[in-house]
Amino acid sequence: MNNAEIKLELFRLIDNQEGNVLKDLYELITEKLKAKKMPSPISNLDSGYEAMANDMSRENEALEWIEGTANFQEL
Repeated sequence: MNNAEIKLELFRLIDNQEGNVLKDLYELITEKLKAKKMPSPISNLDSGYEAMANDMSRENEALEWIEGTANFQEL
């Protein structure tokens, strides 16, 4: 069974549940997934852009790329 088949089978099994069984499954699954460390997304887009702008190495690389492609029609 591949990942897609496993997920589909789980969805089908869960979809057939009701009441306390469904609540118990919800608690079990959410606790299991919360225990696994998930990478947290950048909560503030502005701070993400600021961090990128402060990365001078990548900023210089981007500027070099822009300068290299600015006159591409002359090549």
